[in-house]
Amino acid sequence: MEGHSANDSTKDLLAELVKALRSTRTAPEQVDLPIFRPDVSDAKKWLIEIENIKDEFEWSDQQLIVRLGRFLTGISKTWFENWSPDIKTWDIFV
Repeated sequence: MEGHSANDSTKDLLAELVKALRSTRTAPEQVDLPIFRPDVSDAKKWLIEIENIKDEFEWSDQQLIVRLGRFLTGISKTWFENWSPDIKTWDIFV
């Protein structure tokens, strides 16, 4: 390949690898989060589990918050459905 350096080939290969890795990430809607039951669940432990999943899958706050309500029960679900800050972020939720 005339005019195509080894550096260019390496860049092309790395770009393809990054593209392949991104395509294999699990979408947020494909992952079931642990269910929070306020009467029996340990809130601190549950929050740590959720944070670990968020970090593992590299989800944004919005990706997590959009799904979170499905995994809450009882009074926590009612609270979540009525929660209305200007911007919903994980830090505000916690």
